[in-house]
Amino acid sequence: SGPCADNDTTEASSSSAAAQHVVVTVGRDINSHPTARDSGGQGCHNDQMTSGRTSTPIKVSVGDPAGVDADLVIVAAFEGQASALPGWPAATRAEVDRAIESKEFRGKLYETFFARVVDGRSRAGRLAVVGLGPQGDFTVDRARRTATAVGLIARQKRISRVALFADGGLDSLEMIQALAEGLTLAEFDAGRYKTADYDPFGFQALGI
Repeated sequence: SGPCADNDTTEASSSSAAAQHVVVTVGRDINSHPTARDSGGQGCHNDQMTSGRTSTPIKVSVGDPAGVDADLVIVAAFEGQASALPGWPAATRAEVDRAIESKEFRGKLYETFFARVVDGRSRAGRLAVVGLGPQGDFTVDRARRTATAVGLIARQKRISRVALFADGGLDSLEMIQALAEGLTLAEFDAGRYKTADYDPFGFQALGI
């Protein structure tokens, strides 16, 4: 690589179910603004940055999503394929089933439905079901965009600890990498540059 190589890095690990925790780091800096350097026409313009914030490490775990210690667990469904959620408390499943029956949630792309997890045995506080759109149209880029969209919603709601459940067509290494990138993109906060009185909010923990 030359002197203008991209400074960002992306790391991921594949593992068997026996490896319970893998940390995925996507990117180096978010909310950084490049500053041009007077180098007589030599060198790069991205090697000096104003102070930014390092992206949140993403922990990848294998297990029951209802047992994840998070404020919000996100599950995904293709359009027309949303169904009852095994492993979740009956009251939570009933709330999601009601939304499906009333067509409040149909699985359309980026459509999101929130339900509270009321069983004290579950560590997650809330559940969100996000739509992936038609399965035939699904791509890696759509997975990335979906993770970004639902991550932004979580930030708007000031939910600090978020985990995304990757099952079915989302459990390949390629898809998990895209989901991690999408969650990291959701951390970018342009509001930091708008006003001195801005109250920023960032994730404390992210998981897949």
